[in-house]
Amino acid sequence: MTPSRSNRPASRRTRRASLAAAALALVGLGAPACSSTSQVVDEPSDKAAWRKDTVALSIKGYEFNGGGARMITWVGSGSWVARDKIVTNAHVALRAVEITGTDDFGRTYTFDRILAVDQANDLAIVGTARPTDIAIPKLTARPQDPKTLRGRGIMAIGNTGGLGLSLYEGRVVNVLTEAKGELLLHDAATSSGSSGGPLYSAANGNLMGVHHSYNPALRFSMATPAWIVQQRLEEANKRKGVPFTMAFDPKNMPVDYFVERATCLKPGEVFKGAFNTDGTRDLVAEVAPAVAGQKGLYEIHGGGQLMSQGAFNQKTLGLFSLKFNGTVVYLIGNPKDATQPLCLSARFGRIAWEKRIQ
Repeated sequence: MTPSRSNRPASRRTRRASLAAAALALVGLGAPACSSTSQVVDEPSDKAAWRKDTVALSIKGYEFNGGGARMITWVGSGSWVARDKIVTNAHVALRAVEITGTDDFGRTYTFDRILAVDQANDLAIVGTARPTDIAIPKLTARPQDPKTLRGRGIMAIGNTGGLGLSLYEGRVVNVLTEAKGELLLHDAATSSGSSGGPLYSAANGNLMGVHHSYNPALRFSMATPAWIVQQRLEEANKRKGVPFTMAFDPKNMPVDYFVERATCLKPGEVFKGAFNTDGTRDLVAEVAPAVAGQKGLYEIHGGGQLMSQGAFNQKTLGLFSLKFNGTVVYLIGNPKDATQPLCLSARFGRIAWEKRIQ
């Protein structure tokens, strides 16, 4: 005969009661603690804050296409770093005449002045006369060991194709700390129009970096860390700013030359040189014969394509707005049918727009 529940041995009842009590303790104490930790690590306090903190940018301006300037429009992204300032990429802001920004709720702002430019880190701080009333996100400070940021969840916000703000989730995959600068590598999907867009921490909504490019070789995107943004913001806070029309006036531009070469070439001889354009947004190329009227030939290649070619018999200046970082190769030749050597000088440099602001 099977014993009734009340007639079962006391030792078995006691053991089961102890197990049940332990299970209830795990449910009552352990589960909420795990849930709380997960929320702190993975969820921002306000997942919708980026809708106010970020603006989709529309820019009217000009670019150099080898010769003079031509008026064009383009798009980008930015994020508030002060009530009257946003941060974006240098390559988004340079040569702008007017910038408008719209947040995810349709509020539109006009930005009319530049306060800081950092071409090496691809950053620009631009200002508005109509301050925002939103709470400004905090900037992530530099950890003692930046590598500890690897694996952190991020929200990358970008003006996808100029169609408005989009959210891409991902993580920081590496932090490069080199003498020439620091970079965040991240795996959030980005697209055209994401330039200048923020990387917000998925844990607390802080600004971790500013996206600027995608590296197809690495298959990762790159961003400038927030602590470098902080440096530029501190500089910007000390300035009133310069109107775009003055800062980017294409007349009497400040130029830093980083390649200067003088050589003489025999008839049919060609000289080939190369240099790196990292940190260069607008390239200046200048060739000139030592004797006016003597003919020479030149070609300039960059970004996997021919940028310019032609002949010169006097000082010739070329201006190029670059859409790539990397190596430029130039060739200068003395025509085969020339009757005498060609002596010439060649100079290459960058427009140092930041000198208009300091």
